Amino acid sequence: MRLRLLLARFYHRFKTSNFTLLLLIIILSLIFFYFLNLIFTIREIQVEGFSEKKHLVGVENFAGRNILFLDVLDIEKKMKANNPQIRDIKIKKILPQTVRLVITLYQPKVILVGSNIYFYLSSDGRILFKEKRQSLPLPLIYYYQKFNEYAYQTGTWISYRDLNIAIRIVSLLTNLGFFVERVDISGNDMILFKIGEKEIVLTTEKDEELIEYELTQIIKQFKIEGRDFKSLDLRFKKPVVKF
Repeated sequence: MRLRLLLARFYHRFKTSNFTLLLLIIILSLIFFYFLNLIFTIREIQVEGFSEKKHLVGVENFAGRNILFLDVLDIEKKMKANNPQIRDIKIKKILPQTVRLVITLYQPKVILVGSNIYFYLSSDGRILFKEKRQSLPLPLIYYYQKFNEYAYQTGTWISYRDLNIAIRIVSLLTNLGFFVERVDISGNDMILFKIGEKEIVLTTEKDEELIEYELTQIIKQFKIEGRDFKSLDLRFKKPVVKF
């Protein structure tokens, strides 16, 4: 009986001490996480490359979050999706309480003329904004099918191959010193670029890289020779030039 009593007392003390230890660990853990959250809670948000921080969708979600558990890649992806004007964004953690957003913005490169609407497109065909009237002196693209205002929302990409090729060639011609006033896309067989009194014609049936190579080499050669042209047709195996 005495042995059983001693064992019972030992078990009770052991159980009590374990409960006390467990309770102490829980309390200390709560205190630790409280101060951890207090120290690493985001207090400052720095934005580079975007002047109107209040108009940046998603920036308000940083405040009050723990910087240590911030999923940077997921936030970057969501902010690019919710802010059509953002081409690229990098989020940097500056411990203990600051995040810095480094933003690269899209610039409108061309205007796609739709049905009573103007779509301002980036170099990769993303719709940056829409207007009822033209407000920027950019190349106008007339597509053989009119785009409806409500069918394409701001932030979406227009993935038509002929349209994307036209935008690429506009950029190439701009780099070569030409301002394209207008582009007429009448189908795969013909994309017409108007540069003052000059015309350049191409087709999407031809390899894109070959078109760019031929166009670059011909124009550079003309500049070296001091020659001007009226029309340049790249639809065929051998380019056709009219002076």
